[in-house]
Amino acid sequence: MGHAYSSNALRDAQSSALERSLWSALRALETGNIIPVRIFGTDISDTAIGAGRAGRYSIAEVSGVSSERLGRFFFKTEDGYMVQKPIRDMCVFAQQNVIGDSPFSRLDLISCRNLMIYLRPRLQRKLIPVFHYSLVRTGYLFLGSSESIGAHAELFRLVDRRFRIYSRKSSPRRTNLDFPVNIRRPVRPSKPLTTSHGRRPRGTF
Repeated sequence: MGHAYSSNALRDAQSSALERSLWSALRALETGNIIPVRIFGTDISDTAIGAGRAGRYSIAEVSGVSSERLGRFFFKTEDGYMVQKPIRDMCVFAQQNVIGDSPFSRLDLISCRNLMIYLRPRLQRKLIPVFHYSLVRTGYLFLGSSESIGAHAELFRLVDRRFRIYSRKSSPRRTNLDFPVNIRRPVRPSKPLTTSHGRRPRGTF
């Protein structure tokens, strides 16, 4: 099963790297190539979590989606569209402070776009090793267009400069994690992360 993680990108429906990975999963469903995918969407805001969990999009937000896909993967509502159950079942939403809570682990992809630009350099330097720890050996990291891994070239390899896509390197030495990055009251998920069988899915904290 593939595990994708997005922080602070729950409502950026058209531009986020997470959304592009989601559409790749949809194409697999269309062709009958079933690839199990679990997408974890997190934000520090309860409002953003609620919006992501609702799965509702305005007409403007789905303007780039073909009518065929809208009919196949969305329900029409009075004011827009709502994603159907197969898509909703791929997604788990939880409140998380990425610089203060325990990290996810064994992830195949991390999308953290346009978050680090709001953090001080010291926090940026401490987050990159956390992302390295969270990814599987062949994992990928997507950053924003104005973000980079900084001085951590030993942890990630640049794959696509334009879209700021990095692949995880196997570090020759054990990565020292300074975690939690910022000591504060832990933020807990607003809803327990469980599967339909009552078990916590792999990759949760």
